[in-house]
Amino acid sequence: MNRYSVILRAYNAGTQLAQSVESVVNQRYPYWELVIVNDGSVDNTRQVAEEYAVKDSRILVVNQPNRGCVLATQAGIEASSGDYVVLLDAGDRYEPDYLWKVNQAFEEYQTDMVVVNYNVVEADGRLSSFGYFDQDRTLSMPQALELILKTTNSALWNKVVRRDKVQYSDAQKRFFEEAGKTLNFGDDLYQLISPLLRCANVRFLADRLYDYVLDAGSITRQKSRDPWEDVFQRVRLLEVTFETIRRAGYLTDTIQSIIQLNCAMFIHGCVVQIMREGQFVGENRKRLRENRFYRDIVARVPLTELRKRVSNRPTLYFAAFNKLYLHI
Repeated sequence: MNRYSVILRAYNAGTQLAQSVESVVNQRYPYWELVIVNDGSVDNTRQVAEEYAVKDSRILVVNQPNRGCVLATQAGIEASSGDYVVLLDAGDRYEPDYLWKVNQAFEEYQTDMVVVNYNVVEADGRLSSFGYFDQDRTLSMPQALELILKTTNSALWNKVVRRDKVQYSDAQKRFFEEAGKTLNFGDDLYQLISPLLRCANVRFLADRLYDYVLDAGSITRQKSRDPWEDVFQRVRLLEVTFETIRRAGYLTDTIQSIIQLNCAMFIHGCVVQIMREGQFVGENRKRLRENRFYRDIVARVPLTELRKRVSNRPTLYFAAFNKLYLHI
């Protein structure tokens, strides 16, 4: 039987951890292992995790100093041994049939990766169905790459991949070590690209099998103290992603355009926060303007194209675009 390694990243998630672990324990498909990576928590996360490990031999706890969600992911993968790897963020939940339906897809379609739709759970418990695709389908890797980039659906937690596809070069591992602790948004995309490029095809399931719970306490949803650092982190992440795809020979004009727009949207989100905090200062603007990737790739996205993407957003978003494009 196929065995699934569930990697649960947790930082100060003592109050949210139980619902995540229970959603794995209650899976209809029983052949799994759960690796809980306690990323230097200072609350009772470790205690809760280890209590579950005592109750169920399929649960393993990895305790490490706080290194950030990128390195927590890598630690979990290294400690696991299943045939397939799947992520879970503390506070989020699997639907009971998640692994069962994913396993059916792997066995029936002989695919290398399965992607599922998900629900968004509001802080007050309200459930909002959400999905990027409305029917099951199998796509070749280049088609899947385009769809994932186009929908900005680059999260790791709604994707399950064969273990032999989860490989990273020494250079990528060094990047994880150097930047892993400070990355707080967009890191999933960089970790996803290499395994995705090794897949022959990807199966997409329209079923909403993952519950994404909106809660600021999750390891992957921590705010940076310096929003400008978010800008430069995101530029760097998109740059290395861009280069990884280019070297693999899949950088078509369409994919390049999608990456350009995604990077601009990532930066735009930071600029809104910067404007709110009154930190739109000259030195950082100059630093961004002089960044080669930003200058050659991102800044070429027309302002009109970006405005189409935020036509339903508040006036502040338009102001952010104007300030970013007209004054940098």
